[in-house]
Formats: sequence, C-alpha cells, structure tokens
Amino acid sequence: MVVKFYRNKSDERVLSKTLDSEYTLSNVKLLEVTDILHPKLKVKSAAGVLTTYNYMYIPDYGRYYFIEELTADNGYSYVTARVDVLMSHATALKNCSCIAERQQSEYNFYLNDEQFKTLQYDKQFQHNFTSPFNKGGSFILVVQGSGNYD
Repeated sequence: MVVKFYRNKSDERVLSKTLDSEYTLSNVKLLEVTDILHPKLKVKSAAGVLTTYNYMYIPDYGRYYFIEELTADNGYSYVTARVDVLMSHATALKNCSCIAERQQSEYNFYLNDEQFKTLQYDKQFQHNFTSPFNKGGSFILVVQGSGNYD
C-alpha cells in the first residue's frame, strides 16, 4: 500500500491544511488490528526518516490522517494515526450549502442566538400621498400584525 507523509503546519480546526515536504512510501503494511478511522501501519524505512512528519494521506482510503504515535523496532517504524475528517472531506464541505448557527463576524437576525443580543422594535413607516388613487389602478396595501408568532 502507498502512503504519503507530510509536514502539516496548520491547526487541526482548519479545513484545508498547509502541507509540505511530501515523502511517499510504497512498502507500507497494515497491522491486523486496525480500521479506516484509526489505522496502524508497519513501515520499512530508514531509521529516523519519519520522525519529522506529522501528517499522512492514504490514497487507497482517500483520507488524510494525523500521526499520533511513531515507534521503531527492528528496522520497522510503526505509525498510529487518526482520520482528519475536515481535510478528507474538504471539497464536499466547501460545496455544501448550509445555515451557520454561529459565525464570528456576520449575524443572521432571523436565527435565535442567546449569545448575540438584539433589540426588537416595530418597523413602521408612513407615506402620505398628495392626491387619492390615480387613474392607473394603483392600490395601497396595509398589513398589521400583533407581533405574537408563538
């Protein structure tokens, strides 16, 4: 199996990570007790080469991973990792249409948010006409509500 190792310079909460120093290995074996979310790998590599990497991509799974533990024994490196859901699904997340419940600088006044206080005032306006309805058939619509929508 092929695995690409990287140096990740971004915070875990960032959607698209900044990666550099790609190092590809093709002689990677999965340990028997592993899963797609927390893979455990056995890698034959030069001693100390993988110690500078903190991130990896497994093309067969189509997912990115944070390297959590790296140990060495008898010429093999053992890598324990956990999936990075944000980076693995970044394209789908960017194309997603949604309503954000909280955002740091933009507010949606139609969503109930106990952390962002607003004052509620009636929005009324009045426009006086100098003459009654014109002959073109214009109408004026007046809408009044009680304000109780519970």
